[in-house]
Amino acid sequence: MDSTDYGFSTTKIVVEAHQGKGWEDMEVGQGSIFYVELPLA
Repeated sequence: MDSTDYGFSTTKIVVEAHQGKGWEDMEVGQGSIFYVELPLA
């Protein structure tokens, strides 16, 4: 696990603790897009 994976893992734990979702779309050679979704209330 590199430092980016560690950071996103930590982010995902915090987001899920607030009833949200976190995920990543990866494309080899293109990079990653990270998504975070949190409830409004």
